[in-house]
Amino acid sequence: MNYGGPVPVDGPTDRPADAKHTVRGWDNLCAVDCEVSPAVRGLNAGSLEIADLVAKNIK
Repeated sequence: MNYGGPVPVDGPTDRPADAKHTVRGWDNLCAVDCEVSPAVRGLNAGSLEIADLVAKNIK
């Protein structure tokens, strides 16, 4: 099962990463609102997507 990656793929065992969680460089890590780090938001979104994939592929 895959989440994200350099080439977005959307299939039965793949999920493309949500672009709103992309952070390019340390300078932009907390450039806006950093009550919750953008990296933490991205990790949370990724874990929810992988959990959804696991649930849909359990046989």
